[in-house]
Amino acid sequence: MGWRIRNGMSISIWNDCWLLGFPVRKVTSSQSTQVDLVSDLIDMDERSWNIDLINPIFNEADIESILDIHMSNSNQNDILCWKGEGSGLYTNLLTKRVSISNFCPRCNQSIEDNTHVGRDCPYARKVWRLLDIRWSDDASNLCFKEWLLRLFMTHNKGKHICIAVTIWSLWFARNRIICEHQYPLFVAIVQKCRMYLRHFSIRTHVLAWWKPPLEPTTKLNFDVCFSYAHQKSCSGFIIRDSAGFVLGSGFIHTHHITYVFMAEALVILQGVHFAKDIGITRSTLESDSKKIT
Repeated sequence: MGWRIRNGMSISIWNDCWLLGFPVRKVTSSQSTQVDLVSDLIDMDERSWNIDLINPIFNEADIESILDIHMSNSNQNDILCWKGEGSGLYTNLLTKRVSISNFCPRCNQSIEDNTHVGRDCPYARKVWRLLDIRWSDDASNLCFKEWLLRLFMTHNKGKHICIAVTIWSLWFARNRIICEHQYPLFVAIVQKCRMYLRHFSIRTHVLAWWKPPLEPTTKLNFDVCFSYAHQKSCSGFIIRDSAGFVLGSGFIHTHHITYVFMAEALVILQGVHFAKDIGITRSTLESDSKKIT
């Protein structure tokens, strides 16, 4: 997960992980009272970094990292997002020669890869056991992709969503360790999975098979949740190609939203801006909203 900086108004300079690298890191310079949000460092008229302000506040390493961040032409809200790999799988960054520890940050016993995070880590095994997702001993020797296929083949359709949500939750928990130094208990992961599963069970009547777009067009799916009491919305979107590979995904919190139609209309604009930011110019829009057509 990482921030895509637009107006910088949602990102704390001193408390958030927003500088480029792996893991995405916080600034290391001594805190200054001159600036608070990333937006304070941006020349909004020129859509560029205010170098004269940045130089006296930050150390050399932070200055270099800040100036390496490409400034978007959009003045919309910042986006917390994950950019997918062409393979559709999470990539072990060691293969990209990124200099990081190659041991699991939770158990510190084995080299970390997709299989360890999702299956072999003792932490992951406790989560699977409490969710009553089990597999045979011989399946433990399979690669991640074959093991995942085996899980879907040996469990009924009612368990398929649980499997997908659990893998996502384990990876999300791993990223919290790397980016935020937060170590969620495995019981908390189980509770989160069950919460999502309850949400899916409520909405099963609106679930439908996803249909890929025709090549070379991409498809942008979006949805939004709205709180009338707090007058804010959360927009979510995902972009996939004709093979179903994820090209990008993200979400945006927006305040001062007074009614649901406004939230559902806004998510379209936010999704299109997001697609443009990552270089996508041709995309089909799809939503389950009956109010926006």
